[in-house]
Amino acid sequence: MRFPITIPPGIAHKVFVVSNLLFVADGPEGLRIVDITNPLSPVEISYYNTPGNATGIYVLYPYVFLADGSSSGIRVIDVSNPYAPYEIAQYITPGEAVDVYYHIGYIAVADGLGGFRVLDVSALPYIYEVGYYDTPWFAKSVFGDGGAFYVADQSAGFLVLGIRSFTGIYESEAPDYVSVGGGKGVLTFRIVSTVPGNANIKVYNTAGKKVLTKDYKVRRGANELILEFPYKGVFIVKVDLPSGKTRTATAVIR
Repeated sequence: MRFPITIPPGIAHKVFVVSNLLFVADGPEGLRIVDITNPLSPVEISYYNTPGNATGIYVLYPYVFLADGSSSGIRVIDVSNPYAPYEIAQYITPGEAVDVYYHIGYIAVADGLGGFRVLDVSALPYIYEVGYYDTPWFAKSVFGDGGAFYVADQSAGFLVLGIRSFTGIYESEAPDYVSVGGGKGVLTFRIVSTVPGNANIKVYNTAGKKVLTKDYKVRRGANELILEFPYKGVFIVKVDLPSGKTRTATAVIR
């Protein structure tokens, strides 16, 4: 069965559904509201044109939280009458508000170069920042499960952020990660390190003989490495990371 396609006028980035209403973060065109009572015949019923570039959205009815880009920050739209939405609050974040997630009176914001921000929205229309974490790259997306927040940070991979108090956000003990692959004449490594420094790579054959050792300076986040490796067979790789942890992987070279 082919379903109808509704094309909003902007650039649709993210959607959120509440009951029979579909809310769209529509880029430069702001918020679009679509009635999906009959999903075979969706109908746009209203919109609110925010000043920025709406890319992230979370709905806690009757409020819509929009991540509206640089210089526009977070916009809060009242949709208690979905045919006549209006803005009740805003907060300009220091970076580029890209995504937003609500959790019990607070919103978490993926703020681009501004990292991870936490805003208190329990007393709207008043909003104020209660904590932040300076991520190493560009915070692009955020999701929470009550105990932690997960932030996609582009080239730095993803971060797991724990909350002891919103004035003490810290990066939790998400494990350092190493994966190894390869092909004819090479070994390839992806090393995700929680701290920068030197990583020591050791490669052993199945008899326990060390066939390669290499020191490699890693940055915090994701690192890619290709090493010449003129051997075939099954090999055990151990990587001592700057955090003090050791990660082990297996490589099969044919």
